[in-house]
Amino acid sequence: MKRNVSWGFYRVAESARSVLPPKVSIGMPAYNGGDYIEAAIKSLLAQTASDFELIISDDASSDGTQAICQAYAALDPRIIYIRQPRNIGPGPNFMFVLKRARGPFFMWAAQDDIWAETWIATLVMNIRPSDIAVRGSLRFMVNGEIAVNRTPADYPKGSYFRIFMGTETTYNARNLYIYGLFHREALLSLDLSVLLRNGYSWDFIFVFQLTAKGDLRCIPGTYQIYRLHPQSDGSQVMAKYKSWKRLLYRVQPMSYYREYVAVSPVTVRPWIFVLIPLKHIYGQVQLWWRGFRKLALHRENI
Repeated sequence: MKRNVSWGFYRVAESARSVLPPKVSIGMPAYNGGDYIEAAIKSLLAQTASDFELIISDDASSDGTQAICQAYAALDPRIIYIRQPRNIGPGPNFMFVLKRARGPFFMWAAQDDIWAETWIATLVMNIRPSDIAVRGSLRFMVNGEIAVNRTPADYPKGSYFRIFMGTETTYNARNLYIYGLFHREALLSLDLSVLLRNGYSWDFIFVFQLTAKGDLRCIPGTYQIYRLHPQSDGSQVMAKYKSWKRLLYRVQPMSYYREYVAVSPVTVRPWIFVLIPLKHIYGQVQLWWRGFRKLALHRENI
């Protein structure tokens, strides 16, 4: 029954796509997001800029995600709801919504986040041809309250070494350029296989890759509320790498460095090889310091 209902919505969505493409396509990969997805959808529908489509790809959720999405899709023709017949995983789901997009601008939207009502309008107004992506500032939400505010740094085109050697933590927020507004064609011109593999720190590697195509800039006049909770995609991916051992030493899987090398331009690749030992040592020392702050000083690393 569920499959018939969802594919019925799929056919409705297909017929709606015969109209002119919207200015912005929003792709929302969803999976068991029943606790948060309604708030995410509401904040997008409340945007002051209304010329967008919201493509929700439900990765065979087993909770109330389907019912929530179908209800909103029935109310607003800008919502295209598609339920995957089987679970395809986070990476392929990210790619699925991108491939379905039609607008000249594209953004991914996490099922558990909230956006200021000016988010789309501000970013569309400020994105330049030289940018690969722009995003607003961040408000990190923990247990229903805003815990930290961040304004991500700007990264000019070609900032490979600065990004490669930079700190990789959630509150650093460099990885969250993935939730910026992109020039869709420029994004599609990249080899996006790192998304499909969804491995260790894949989002930081993806941002490293983006600088081959243009600048990354933060527009602080609008914001995204980013929820931190154990069920988020990032928490699930990184959970298997977390243990007490990481307080003593840092073991980044070899696949992590291979990914960096693979997405590096040919002229940059030899330098990345040279910097790998330095990055590994730097990461280890940094982790010791973070562990010391948390265990001995009882201070969060924010």
